[in-house]
Amino acid sequence: MLKRGILNPELNRRLSLLGHTDLTFVVDAGMPLPVSDAVVDLTLVAGIPRFVDVYAAVTEALQIEGATVAQEARGGAAEQWWSDLACPVQEVPHEELKTMLARAKLIVRTGECTPYANIALRSGVPF
Repeated sequence: MLKRGILNPELNRRLSLLGHTDLTFVVDAGMPLPVSDAVVDLTLVAGIPRFVDVYAAVTEALQIEGATVAQEARGGAAEQWWSDLACPVQEVPHEELKTMLARAKLIVRTGECTPYANIALRSGVPF
């Protein structure tokens, strides 16, 4: 049994299958999701689990070479969550971010209800 890291078996398995340049989304409860087997829905109730907690666990597990967020998030509460990423962060209109979901290898839905709490993470390589 794992004693640390991501304990959710499905999320852990899906993260282990990611390769270089694959897209992983961590999204809020309101993001319209495609009908896709890429979705791991962790939503329990409004606000649980929080975006910040899921995001922290996913970014701890992944090597990230780039990220994309909605322009509309600038200046809002969600911006603080990715301001510390050590990679380039691109801003696109929210509608464009939603269209990127179709290319996602993994989409992790949280219970977060903060507007624009969504991010696309592009996998890098650890060497």
